[in-house]
Amino acid sequence: MIKINKENLLINNGITKKNSKNRKILLETLQTVFEISNPDNIIRSKIKLIKNNLIINKKSYDLSQFKRIRVVGAGKAVANMAQNIEKILGDKITDGVIIIPDYLEKPALNKIKIMYGTHPFPSQNSINGTKEIMKLLKSSNDDDLILNILSGGGSSLLSLPAKGVTIEDKIETSNLLMKSGATIHDLNVVRKHISDIKGGL
Repeated sequence: MIKINKENLLINNGITKKNSKNRKILLETLQTVFEISNPDNIIRSKIKLIKNNLIINKKSYDLSQFKRIRVVGAGKAVANMAQNIEKILGDKITDGVIIIPDYLEKPALNKIKIMYGTHPFPSQNSINGTKEIMKLLKSSNDDDLILNILSGGGSSLLSLPAKGVTIEDKIETSNLLMKSGATIHDLNVVRKHISDIKGGL
């Protein structure tokens, strides 16, 4: 849980009483945003296991209908998301692969394999992790339930350049777009079309 440190000091440093009151409202708002966007809270509120039924956003999946439950994903918050999914499903998970930024500590996971990539620009490590995910998906069939978890940063971590595009091309393109003031939406539209996993040429 993210907690704003020295909250009272920040509030009481207001020049006037009204200023301090406004600071208090702002800090409470920020704390609420942190709590709502916390991956732990999101997973626990959206995914539940009731007997042998997995409930995701009110949609129910009878786990007895699947031979394997496999988890894939990429993003800056995916490590926490994967940990919570393992807490919910435990040994019901067969296997999985996630890609997280290389600056994060290794999360404690039992069933899901951890691969490291780079952010904000992709790298060969990102490609290696993506190939592991593709390998797992290609070995899956209709009897498998695939849980796909994604968060911010996934577009860089989940990276597989399209045919004729190099990783250097992707890095340079992303860099030029960011320097030109392109929005994250614009950046992801371009990334999609030079990627074999997000869209393709």
